[in-house]
Amino acid sequence: MSPLLAMIIGQPDFSGVMLGNIKVGNLITAVVNFILIGTVLFMLVKAAGKKPE
Repeated sequence: MSPLLAMIIGQPDFSGVMLGNIKVGNLITAVVNFILIGTVLFMLVKAAGKKPE
C-alpha cells in the first residue's frame, strides 16, 4: 500500500512530518496503514460472508 500512497502524495511515509518540535510522522503513517489494512480486511470478510443465491 505504501507505493500506492507514494504515487498519490509523492512520498510513501510521513516519517519526516513534524508538529513544532514533535515528530508525528510515524504516528500518521501507522494510522494510515491501520485504516488501509482494516478497510481491506473488512471488504474481504464482507465478501466471504455473502451467501450465493
